[in-house]
Amino acid sequence: MDGRGRPWWQLLPIAVIVAVVIVGVALMMTNRTQPAETVIDPDLTATDEAQQDPGETETETETDTGPSELDVVVVAEYPHDSTYTQGLEFIDEGPDAGRLVESGGQWGESLLRIWDPVSGEVVRTHDVDPDLFAEGATVVGDQVWQLTWQAGTAFRYDLATLTPQAEVSYSGEGWGLCQLGTDLVMSDGSATLTFRDPDTFEAMSTVDVTRGGTPVENLNELECVTSGGTDLVWANVYQTTELLAIKPQTGEVVHTVDASQLVPADLVGNSDLVLNGIAYQADTDRFWLTGKRWPVLYEVELR
Repeated sequence: MDGRGRPWWQLLPIAVIVAVVIVGVALMMTNRTQPAETVIDPDLTATDEAQQDPGETETETETDTGPSELDVVVVAEYPHDSTYTQGLEFIDEGPDAGRLVESGGQWGESLLRIWDPVSGEVVRTHDVDPDLFAEGATVVGDQVWQLTWQAGTAFRYDLATLTPQAEVSYSGEGWGLCQLGTDLVMSDGSATLTFRDPDTFEAMSTVDVTRGGTPVENLNELECVTSGGTDLVWANVYQTTELLAIKPQTGEVVHTVDASQLVPADLVGNSDLVLNGIAYQADTDRFWLTGKRWPVLYEVELR
């Protein structure tokens, strides 16, 4: 009996019920504190797992938006004679600072000259062998390198006199030429740029130019530009009005320019007398643009 005189066996059912309740509550509390079991689908790939990661954001995946398009803003226009322009370069320093080096082509009339773009004064000229078709040219210190189209010959001149100093041979065609840092960069009408030694003209390396992964053929006149700590090789695409800015390390096109507005009205649609002169003036961050036998030379900003 308990203290109130009831037999103990009459209390047994109550004790059993209380015990069951206590055990049930304990089990519920244990289940709430245990982590849920993770079930891994054996068919789930690593890519699927990454896609299902709730922590992933769109900013973690970069997309290639392609090259940016820059506009041409004309600052001034100057007269340009009937030279069949193959190469154009602005001289930034030295006795000829502020003048242009221009290489003119065509059989029997190829030349190399130094002239003032504002006054139009031709300071000095060298006539190239009439059996040669001159192409791009670039200044290297107190020297000038000039290419020929199919002869496989490059000439080096003294800048002060345009007197020939040396000639070297190379394979393939010569189209455009510029100096970037300690290297020369040369085009040959393909999608490939060749880096050459500025003293010996020896080929050292190449890079293929691509836009969105597609090779860009017919690279012609070149202009090497270093601005804001960034190196770019500008090129025009032969027989088009398009200019391209190229990363020299990778060949990737990063900027494009539609220069169709610059084509003289009477030359629109002419497949020969096309855009083919790019010069960069570092102190103004402007470009000088013209074409083969164009009557005008433009001073422009690309932005």
